[in-house]
Amino acid sequence: MPYSLKLGPENRSANALNFLLVSPCEHVSKTVARAAGEMKACLNVAPEFAAAGEFVRRRRLDAVIVDFDLETAGDFTASIRAGNSNKLAVIFACFSSAPQKQHAFTAGANFVLQKPLSFEDVTDVLSSAREMMLRERRRYFRYPLYAPIAVTRDSREHRMSTLNLSEGGAAIRAHQSFDTGALVGFRFALPTGHAIEGRGEIVWSNDDGAMGLRFHSLKDEVKAYLMRWLEEQERLSQRAQS
Repeated sequence: MPYSLKLGPENRSANALNFLLVSPCEHVSKTVARAAGEMKACLNVAPEFAAAGEFVRRRRLDAVIVDFDLETAGDFTASIRAGNSNKLAVIFACFSSAPQKQHAFTAGANFVLQKPLSFEDVTDVLSSAREMMLRERRRYFRYPLYAPIAVTRDSREHRMSTLNLSEGGAAIRAHQSFDTGALVGFRFALPTGHAIEGRGEIVWSNDDGAMGLRFHSLKDEVKAYLMRWLEEQERLSQRAQS
């Protein structure tokens, strides 16, 4: 299992960015830990890919930093991109040679860090990617919302209720579940009264009557309003936790 580096009480905030570093190198670990501390991020460290792979599957991560001096680093990076839980995480690759650098980008890395790492370089690269990480986090922010939703399939309207809402979709509950992959229309209103209407797809369901609805098409003005509303709810949530 990966172990967590304790970076101070402020890094235990639920709002802190969550990183995973995969490297057996003490210098790499210490340098990245210091830079992550500057960002008040939570850093988890795994010395090899077996533990790291399990951690990636179980936890939502904002960034993964991979040491490309490890064998199969490219395969591990590609597996994150092909997975479900963290395929959109920002990936940084630590490299020692030009072929490693090219291999890292081919495997799916967003940024590279040249060895030997320096605190200044790592801090600059992490900071430059911060907005990208925050943008992806907003995509996964889920706001608890219990509201009526009309879901239309095959010209028949079904009355359901939302459980939570994100930028990309909603969890909904109904007496009748649909098959995964079903294409549906939907219509509901935010607490402000603003109507959200579009087309989507059922991407999961469970035995409790809950389903996952992924939004496929929303008008630009509707999507923009939804994003602004969710960003405001996220800010209020963070303020309440601080």
